[in-house]
Amino acid sequence: MRRTKYLNWFMYLMLLLTLFSLTANVQAQPRKKDLEKARKIARQGDQFFNQKDYRSAINKYAEAIAVVPQFPAAHFWKGYAHYYLNEYDQSLTDLDLALNQGFDKPLEIYRLRWFLNYQVKNYDAALNDAQEGAKLDPNNAIYNLAIGDVYRIRESYREAVDYYKKAVQQDSKNADVYYFLAVCYANLGESEQQGLSASEA
Repeated sequence: MRRTKYLNWFMYLMLLLTLFSLTANVQAQPRKKDLEKARKIARQGDQFFNQKDYRSAINKYAEAIAVVPQFPAAHFWKGYAHYYLNEYDQSLTDLDLALNQGFDKPLEIYRLRWFLNYQVKNYDAALNDAQEGAKLDPNNAIYNLAIGDVYRIRESYREAVDYYKKAVQQDSKNADVYYFLAVCYANLGESEQQGLSASEA
């Protein structure tokens, strides 16, 4: 009897928790009217962005996000506008939110965010973003070059050489890669390879 009583209480509590979680989930979803309003405001932000009026674009995207906070595209374009204004910390914040909210083009985030993290000397994050980008777009020399840059700045010259070589195979006309290879070989004391890379640069 006592066991049945505890079991009934347990079932009652589980039912309450389930109802509560369903209610919370429904409340978290934006209303259709709010979503339409936010999208309309974001489109105004897009127009400002295309006109290179990045400050006005930021204001419009922020206004759209105030209506619907879970708006990954608005966060992405707001972050991009901050990037053009050299507001790197704010750009990173918005790009992080866009990715966490499920922005449907993560490669675009990695392409921009690795560079921003590199600029603010957050090399671990820059390396991680470049590696994620390389997974999604393995034939793009940008990411191998980026990974090489992070290793070079950390003075891990052997690892940098490996990635610069991959970048050269993907983009043999990029003189910067040969220059960076020459720098790495110089630091590794490999003067013959340094000379060959320098002549290619």
